[in-house]
Amino acid sequence: MLSKRQSQVLKGVVDTYIQVGEPVGSATVCRSSDLSISSATVRQVMVELDQLGYLYQPHTSAGRIPTDRGFRAFVDSLDVIPLSDDERALIIKTLNTGDGDVDLTLKEMSRILALISQQACLVLTPGLENAVIRKVQLVGLGSGKCSRILMLLVSDSGQLLNRIFSTNNKYIQKDLDRFGGELSTRLAGLTLRQARKKLVTELADGVEAYHIVCKWMLDLVFQVSMTNDQLIINGRSNLIGGSGFNQARLSEILEALEEKRHLADLLENCLQVDGVQLFIGTESQVCPMDECSVVAAKFAGPEDQRFGTMGVLGPMRLNYARIIPLVDYAAKALGERFSQDLVFSRV
Repeated sequence: MLSKRQSQVLKGVVDTYIQVGEPVGSATVCRSSDLSISSATVRQVMVELDQLGYLYQPHTSAGRIPTDRGFRAFVDSLDVIPLSDDERALIIKTLNTGDGDVDLTLKEMSRILALISQQACLVLTPGLENAVIRKVQLVGLGSGKCSRILMLLVSDSGQLLNRIFSTNNKYIQKDLDRFGGELSTRLAGLTLRQARKKLVTELADGVEAYHIVCKWMLDLVFQVSMTNDQLIINGRSNLIGGSGFNQARLSEILEALEEKRHLADLLENCLQVDGVQLFIGTESQVCPMDECSVVAAKFAGPEDQRFGTMGVLGPMRLNYARIIPLVDYAAKALGERFSQDLVFSRV
């Protein structure tokens, strides 16, 4: 547990380092902080913080830099800066874009968060395995009796899944409407995972009604099951243009962003916890993200459905006082929009 004086000096060091990005000396802390103590006293406290693992000195003659532990202690006692009215309005306006297209809305949201934060924005889209079925529709491709059938599956989040099937049998649209209605009745309200189990059971039990159509539906669900959650990344250029990274490792960080898998796993962990989550430096356990920080929060609609995660990634010297409330507000606003079922009203 740090003393009041140690906490004040640590705050002064971190505040200054976030602004300048260079090792901070005791004289600089005195000039930039409201501390009513001498530079010599500040220097001694910085030595204590170094010994405790909150600061480190890259060179003997240099000032000190916060460690992961120092940033964590700073963030845990941070007073955040509320979003401006213009920033809130921009986020709300963004939520009304996309004309009911979930992916388009999320991509636009990631772009806006990258613009406001001037960092990279990450959005893990809702997993299709957990999408809840609203409606199944079958459309014959052609006139009269058709042997090529378009199957459409609409989730209650507005996601539209489709696949074309060919068959030796020919169907009229009236029969296809009836088959689609039957599947909708059987499967509405189930997740794709649940629907897959139900269809497998019914086919194994020899249910003859709509047997071929059920197989088509099962094929479509299996196709979706092979699709991983999508990670949207915006604002890579903010990382390249900024000065917050060790340039020698910047290429490794950009490569990790392209690879995506480890970052997707990190964001998926946030789905189990409410509120804003911070991963500072090595806390992410994603190499080479030990020089980065990720501020993330899950978003979810009613009964925790249609959930995903959004976050901001940048150097450890992020302006946490601004980024934390930004991510928090955006995630909550998106969750509320989900609950209203307005953005996702497409059928």
